[in-house]
Amino acid sequence: MECNSRSLATQNCHIQWSDHKVHIRGDKVNSFNGVHRSIVDLPVAGEKVEWQRIRLRRMSGQLYLEAEIWGAPDESTNVSALNWVIYKFNKVNPVLKLNKKIQRRKPKSAEKAKTSFELMDKPIKYKLFVKSKKVYWKHGFDEGVIQ
Repeated sequence: MECNSRSLATQNCHIQWSDHKVHIRGDKVNSFNGVHRSIVDLPVAGEKVEWQRIRLRRMSGQLYLEAEIWGAPDESTNVSALNWVIYKFNKVNPVLKLNKKIQRRKPKSAEKAKTSFELMDKPIKYKLFVKSKKVYWKHGFDEGVIQ
């Protein structure tokens, strides 16, 4: 299940998987599993943040929220970074498991600072996958298990 382009643009997305409802809005992740309700902060938040992709995935019997979010540009360099964020849903709360930078960008000109960007580097390859009934993440040459 994935947020549509309108939800990404307005930063207000509802996703449901079976009886588990997730509402991501602004800088918060609201979760309701039919019994417990919880609210946690997104690690990448602010006025100049841009959501690129947010999806809910079930892997190896667990529910994960995977988000790709452009952070606010640095004030001195005007460079922003694309962050890859992973939450794992336990019985009560979503728990932040990973927050890695994938790519950097800067505006092509001051006039087009909100619409036209120049990518500064190639994206780092990344993925979330299942191997031997465990969920792994891979970011460049780094790899680990999500506990």
